Amino acid sequence: MLDEEGNIIGKAIEELKEETGLIFDKEEMIELNKEIIYPSPGGCDEFISIFLCEKDITFQELNELKGKLTGINEEEKIILKIIKYSELIKEGINDIKVLTAITLYNEYINS
Repeated sequence: MLDEEGNIIGKAIEELKEETGLIFDKEEMIELNKEIIYPSPGGCDEFISIFLCEKDITFQELNELKGKLTGINEEEKIILKIIKYSELIKEGINDIKVLTAITLYNEYINS
């Protein structure tokens, strides 16, 4: 998906706001993948970009995100779950996008 100007970063920012209520600037977004990632090569031409964005928030703001229902304006029902990074794999997350993001993030922080 792209934003109205045809940018992936702009759409990522829109999705973050819609799904968390958090607002990010383009300068805060770091694209972690240097190459195009195809989640289903041969099946379709869809590709994804993985972004890192960090934001300082208070402990209270973090707690307010727990269990928050979002996405209603886009006819989605998203219930936010806060998970420690160190416990993502233990949570049984089996989404290839999340697993790819973990791999790219580990590569980023170790480079």
